[in-house]
Formats: sequence, C-alpha cells, structure tokens
Amino acid sequence: MIQTGRVGWTTFALLAGLLAAGCGQQQAPSSSSPATNPSPLRGTPATVVIKNLAFTPTAITLPVGGLVTWNFEDGGVPHTVTADDNSFGSPPNGLTSGSFQHTFGQAGTFAYHCDFHPQMKATVTVR
Repeated sequence: MIQTGRVGWTTFALLAGLLAAGCGQQQAPSSSSPATNPSPLRGTPATVVIKNLAFTPTAITLPVGGLVTWNFEDGGVPHTVTADDNSFGSPPNGLTSGSFQHTFGQAGTFAYHCDFHPQMKATVTVR
C-alpha cells in the first residue's frame, strides 16, 4: 500500500529518482557555471603505426586528455609500447596485431620504446 502523506510521497519520489538513475537516465547539465578549461582539442586522438621495426610517427604532440592508439601492423613481428618510466605500456609479451591505446592525463614528455627492439624509440609530448 502506498501512503499518500508527506513521508509516503517523499519516499516515492526518492525511489523514482533512484530507478531513473539506475536505468541510465541522466540529468541535463547545469548551464549556470562555465567550463573551467574549454578546449576543443580535449581527447584529440592520435595514431602511431608499428611497421618495419619502427614507430611512425616518432613524435606526437597532443593536449592533456589526448588519446594515442598504436596499431600493430608488422606482419606477425611482436612489439611492445613501453614508457621509459613504466607509466604506461602494452602487454609485456608483445602484440603482433591489433592495437593498444593510452590516454594522457597530464602534461609532460613521455619517451617510450619497444622491449624487443631497442632501436625503436619515440615520444609523446602532452601540453
């Protein structure tokens, strides 16, 4: 039995709100406060191809929040993407196909290499 008094309607409203949130409904964002750092480049994707025992390109610059995708296209030769400071990396046993992605959440210059081929080196600069 649903109570129709103040407590009953308050409980009903709370349950309805929880059910809506659980169903993936989202409230409209408030437009009263402006974004603190609007940037059309946020989340900008970049792609590096791994082929012929090389990262191409060897240097990328992107904004904070930018995503890099490394595509493994070296004909079955295993490679890794391993940050020199070990802050990110693909599976340590190497990949021969597919891709690896990493989002850069802070500014800096991030050097990386392939664990199997020491001559393979590159950098991502995040501003």
